[in-house]
Amino acid sequence: MLNNNLYIKAVLLYLTSIVFVFWGLILFGVVKIVPNQESLIQWDAGWYLSIAEQGYLFKTSEQSNTGFFPFFPFLWRLLFHNAILISLLNLFLFFIGVYFVLRTIQKKTTLWVVLLSFSLPSLFFMYVPYSESLFFVFGGLYLYGNYTNDMKLKILALFLASLSRPTIFLLLPAIIFSEIISRKDFRNSVKQILLSIAPMIAGTVLSFYIVGYNSSNIWAYPESQVNNWHHSFNLPSLPFTTWRGYRIIWLDAFALFVVVLSFFFSLYKAFLFLVKKTGDKDRNLIVSIGYLSMILVYVMFFHPKEQITGQTSLLSINRYVFCTPFFFYVFYRFFSSKNKGVGIKLIVILSSILTIVLIGFPFYPVMGLSSLYSLVFFMCVLFFIIFQVSPAFCHKKWIYVLLYLLNISLQVYLFQSFLKGNWIG
Repeated sequence: MLNNNLYIKAVLLYLTSIVFVFWGLILFGVVKIVPNQESLIQWDAGWYLSIAEQGYLFKTSEQSNTGFFPFFPFLWRLLFHNAILISLLNLFLFFIGVYFVLRTIQKKTTLWVVLLSFSLPSLFFMYVPYSESLFFVFGGLYLYGNYTNDMKLKILALFLASLSRPTIFLLLPAIIFSEIISRKDFRNSVKQILLSIAPMIAGTVLSFYIVGYNSSNIWAYPESQVNNWHHSFNLPSLPFTTWRGYRIIWLDAFALFVVVLSFFFSLYKAFLFLVKKTGDKDRNLIVSIGYLSMILVYVMFFHPKEQITGQTSLLSINRYVFCTPFFFYVFYRFFSSKNKGVGIKLIVILSSILTIVLIGFPFYPVMGLSSLYSLVFFMCVLFFIIFQVSPAFCHKKWIYVLLYLLNISLQVYLFQSFLKGNWIG
């Protein structure tokens, strides 16, 4: 249940916190780069800008901008060629998307829970020139349409989301899973699935066509993803790794924990449905944990591998997870529910330990660290994950305050690192 005054207060407090911490660190000389037309154009933002300014250009032997969907760069071209303005628009779209998600939460949500969701370290991607905010607002609109049973709204949201990101590969299996688990009427489930498939296929095919037509190669997008971005089927190789070693693996490990946790909950919901014949009326919860579970499948089997060691890379997983309305829905449900049984606590602990094992403990040193320092690093990552979920089990105000201050500081730190040109996701 959403209190509009609470939401506005949370937005204002969050913006005030970001500005205060950012400019405070500038005064102390910690932050030395401010967001401007040049510093905001890093990594994928440069690809989107090239599409906005020059259109699509396919290159067979190297990475090119044909590996990106068209809605965001076309919106950028249509509105303004200014990185700061498009970043501010992204922040505005993100807040709208969060509003839609909160409107679907039936449990009472507190100010601190909303503030914690805003403070997550990866959320700086919502105010840089990436497509995350556009996907977030359309995904939030879909969740709201799903909650209100507004099929027209769902169709529109799915079509627009499919023009922004290749959602069909992750969201479609999640929707099918949700419709099967949450509905007793099989015929109605099939109808809902078909009505969801149609706009996603239409948006995806149109995106492929736009990329292909503008680059004079109708297969430009899939060829770029497979041949140049190395997103093809691979068996997973442990331990998982990422770019920039220990500087980012803690963040990607946190995202890995979320998708592992979601996968276990998806299995639990499937077990209740198949064995105990118990469905779940909360379709948004099922589709959200299904979506997050599909990220785990995608990263394990369709992500590039580290060239030297052959390890599966968690590259960008933190952005895939935290910058989506589906994570936010699970976040609000998880933190707004007061009563959590022993089973949930055990799944959280198991997911935390499994995450640490998957990134190398105790048999593999983290890139750039010795075995001893890697052991300390793994323990710190485990503590960080447990601290992140602790407010869901212990509702002490001081825990909320400490976690909020930690996450806001990390968000500003990562934003500054991004402005320097360092890889985050």
